[in-house]
Amino acid sequence: MEAPCSAAVKCVLQGIKQQFVGDQAEQNALVEIERDLIGGKVKREVAARRGVRAQQHFSQLTQMRREIKV
Repeated sequence: MEAPCSAAVKCVLQGIKQQFVGDQAEQNALVEIERDLIGGKVKREVAARRGVRAQQHFSQLTQMRREIKV
């Protein structure tokens, strides 16, 4: 009775290995792609913040100029 049980366990473990372990090089490539996507998103957000800050500074300078003229 032990043999059928261990055969079933072996089959289950092979399925898990194929599903979760698979090809390590392929998984590493997917991790790199995800890092690149995250890095690109962060760079875009930083650039957007800089654009907002520049616009805020320009608005403040314009406001100061108006106050000085008055």
